[in-house]
Amino acid sequence: MNNHLTSLELSKKLKELGVKQDSEFYWIDGELLTQKEIVLIQLRIKAYPKANKIYIYSAFLSSELGDELPEFLPGPNGDWGGWSLVISKHSDMNGYTEWSIGYQKGAAQLKLEKIADTEADARAEMLVYLIENNLKTQ
Repeated sequence: MNNHLTSLELSKKLKELGVKQDSEFYWIDGELLTQKEIVLIQLRIKAYPKANKIYIYSAFLSSELGDELPEFLPGPNGDWGGWSLVISKHSDMNGYTEWSIGYQKGAAQLKLEKIADTEADARAEMLVYLIENNLKTQ
């Protein structure tokens, strides 16, 4: 399942940047839990407010991050029709796969390309970049 979800490190970064924490899965103490399991833990925390602080991070599916990435980025003149979102998967003969997410205008090379081992992490890395560089607000 980990191959379909954002890594713990990127999940923490997305929360730190203010990305809404609403997903089907969550990281808690390095373990993946479902939304239903998290609700039970949150109820327990409310019942025992003196309990240790627990850190919960959304473990986003790539599809959950799909709506977060803008379809277009501004071109050099600030026009929003400049660069469109491109997502691709690359595999070699040894079975290694990586995902590439970027923005491209026509047949031009990708701009702002991010590469990761999973589609979810590639999407997350691009989202982090866009937020940190004020190309997307939360």
